[in-house]
Amino acid sequence: IMRPIQYAREQFNYVQPESLLKNPNLQELGDLLEEYTVGPYTYKQYAVPYWVDFSDHPVPTVTRRIRIITETANGNEVDRYLFIIDNSWDNRFALQSNNIDVSEGDEITWQFDYRTGNSEPGVVTNVFNVWFNYTTGSELRINNFGEWVTPPSTNGFAFSVLSGDNVQEWHTVTIKSKPLPQDGILRLFQTSYRDWE
Repeated sequence: IMRPIQYAREQFNYVQPESLLKNPNLQELGDLLEEYTVGPYTYKQYAVPYWVDFSDHPVPTVTRRIRIITETANGNEVDRYLFIIDNSWDNRFALQSNNIDVSEGDEITWQFDYRTGNSEPGVVTNVFNVWFNYTTGSELRINNFGEWVTPPSTNGFAFSVLSGDNVQEWHTVTIKSKPLPQDGILRLFQTSYRDWE
């Protein structure tokens, strides 16, 4: 008796996504909230998916939009960015990213560009936060050396715009971490001290 030979193979392709942050390039848009024209440009402002009010202080909230600027004549896109407006100078006014599941030993890199809508000559220091929660109520924040430290030993990652420069110009911030000490949840924050883009 000749039996057929069966062969089965399971293949797993573990492909690391480019970004664990949802909608990192602002290609996903919420509802269109406002549209207007200034000179040769059309401005469209949309609701922001995924970035939510700071869960520790959800009230009051900040104004946040994805702004897309196009040339009115031909529709070519000129600029696209997330902006946050609040004039209280209160760091409780913040946007919080989606929760990101992380594992012990993971390292992160978060790079973004920012500027303010108003002129602020340097020296100006802005603080950005990356929070790591590993048990209920247990929290670490990243400092300027990439270390995970317990608040209030750090208020976050401080980025300084130097004398002769202006925060109204675009600046690139790169935050790199050392390995995480254990499994947990990571959250990124954009704090609205000013009119930020």
